Amino acid sequence: MSTVLLAQKRLQYGTLPTLTLSKDLKNDWKLTSKIENRTLFYQKNFSETNSKLDYTHTDFALLGSKKVGLSNQVSAGFQIRLGEDIEKRSIQQFNVVTDYYKFQLAHRLAADQTFVPNQPVTYRFRYRLTYNKPLSGNEINANELYFKSSVESLFIFEKDSEDLEIRFVPSLGYNFKSSNKLELGIDNRLDGTLLDTNRYRCFLVINYYVKM
Repeated sequence: MSTVLLAQKRLQYGTLPTLTLSKDLKNDWKLTSKIENRTLFYQKNFSETNSKLDYTHTDFALLGSKKVGLSNQVSAGFQIRLGEDIEKRSIQQFNVVTDYYKFQLAHRLAADQTFVPNQPVTYRFRYRLTYNKPLSGNEINANELYFKSSVESLFIFEKDSEDLEIRFVPSLGYNFKSSNKLELGIDNRLDGTLLDTNRYRCFLVINYYVKM
């Protein structure tokens, strides 16, 4: 993407720390809760710029999932976003994980519906491909570093409008002996169409996963 293109569009830079708690239940069920906070430290809307620290929202999500087959998982849950408005979102997901000799691929198909007071419902359909690779050995073991990269496309539909968003997130992770994980990466997001991107967002991502 050229500098000239970015200079004519909207830019956002910020942080996106996330805490994820998960617990395995009986009969291949699993419960996952997530807290995510978004803060912006730089914004540019065409010729206007803002470099002040700007808190935008906090997400609280809870999902229940069930393992089906050897490596498939179906999930459903709910999210509440606290910001200028209170947004409620229902979530449905289907995951497939395949282990190869020295890496792992994970596919996720998802749909969600966002409800905001006095606004039309927003529908999103998503596909994400994630690549995981240990930096030493053939699998991710305790006290080891690993590389993780994901690309995701989101098709967004509202009343009388539609949009496309592309996300690319490379990150470096560490798997602790306790099976908790810490990941540090860059979340790149392009909004609009492939021919006319109208917004670029970039977040420093800090993810901490706790297995209870």
